[in-house]
Amino acid sequence: DRAPVSPALHALLVSRGDGCLFGEGPTHQPPYQQLASQRIVRELVRLGIPDASHHTMRHTGVTLMLEAGINPRAIQQLAGWRSLRMLERYGHTRDFELRRAVTHNATRLE
Repeated sequence: DRAPVSPALHALLVSRGDGCLFGEGPTHQPPYQQLASQRIVRELVRLGIPDASHHTMRHTGVTLMLEAGINPRAIQQLAGWRSLRMLERYGHTRDFELRRAVTHNATRLE
């Protein structure tokens, strides 16, 4: 699977290895899902985020994109979903977003 990344992130990832972003060994095959997940959890712990996982980061990323007003179809494509229904599962509404919605409506009514 392919997912676009920013030029800055691409440069950072490439600079940390032999030019292959996530490949393993001489054939540059991607790691198994479990190994990739373990690596992400290890890195999160190193960064001081011990109770998170790649799955947590997926929920966070989707929520942040929704809050930024990213087109839901773009999020669907980036996440690799066939249906927008998954957006209901992964996208969360935080309290400040609810307050923002209420404030926006109150301002418009004034």
